[in-house]
Amino acid sequence: MEYFLIQEDKRNTNKINVKLTDKQMDEEKAQVVFVDLEEEKDRPDFIEINMLTRKEVIVSDRMKELIMAYADEIKAEPCILMDYDRKLQENYWRVDLEIIDQAPVGNTGLYDKPEDMVLDEDVLKDKYIFAVKKQKTIFWIASLHFVENFLRKNMFGIHWAKLKIV
Repeated sequence: MEYFLIQEDKRNTNKINVKLTDKQMDEEKAQVVFVDLEEEKDRPDFIEINMLTRKEVIVSDRMKELIMAYADEIKAEPCILMDYDRKLQENYWRVDLEIIDQAPVGNTGLYDKPEDMVLDEDVLKDKYIFAVKKQKTIFWIASLHFVENFLRKNMFGIHWAKLKIV
């Protein structure tokens, strides 16, 4: 089975800007985040949030539904993006995927690119979407089945980088 690294599409420069703190992301409850939801801003299905000590991900309602159909284990908390002035809101989700520790077998250096990661096919056991942890960073990985279904639903905001499997 083929696997891809899920990353935010950096080509999209006209997206909503979400800022959260480490403390907000550590709370296990619904979050309301005030943002500027201008009509001309894109609302991607996958948003990476760079924080002080780590990188977190929020996903749209429809991407969460797709993840739930494919993931073995999932924990999701709502993250409501609200524009008080325009009286608009967008529903996103903070999703924690199952972390597979033994999957990466290559690219263990601190400064290696995540796209160069090598995965152990025996450990993956036909998983469709999961996470791997390298140092303190969590990377999302998806199978070709998940990627095809994502693209069929006209979702956007993700750059897919094919990974090596051994």
